[in-house]
Amino acid sequence: MIINESFVQIDTQIDELVQAIHDSSTYQQYIDFFHKIYADEEIIQLMAQFKEKKAAFERIEAYGKYAPDFRQTQREAQRAKRKLDLHPTMTDFRVAETSFQGLLDELCLNLANDISATIKVDAGNPFFEKRNHACGGHCHVS
Repeated sequence: MIINESFVQIDTQIDELVQAIHDSSTYQQYIDFFHKIYADEEIIQLMAQFKEKKAAFERIEAYGKYAPDFRQTQREAQRAKRKLDLHPTMTDFRVAETSFQGLLDELCLNLANDISATIKVDAGNPFFEKRNHACGGHCHVS
């Protein structure tokens, strides 16, 4: 790779873009909730309980219905996950996380569109499709 003035200019613009993202309210909200979930003892306990129940289920999952207490272990893992997911701070975090991901997806889409309409962009969100999606054809054009 040849490093010239154009490369340096692009590198500088990338740094400015990253700083703009860090300064955005969407990112700040995401970071605030991220710190809140790891400062909340109740959430940390719920995470540990879910991790424990999930590990117990994964140990017997391959045996399916032939494993003793398969359904009960599966339901316990699901209940622990649901309890964690429904905690108010965790739901606020998930909303902020989704919002921030949407910002990044939109940024990638705009960047790709500015370069070429034929660039594949996988936003990872089925509700996000606004142009060609990873197949290179016109099968997903909205």
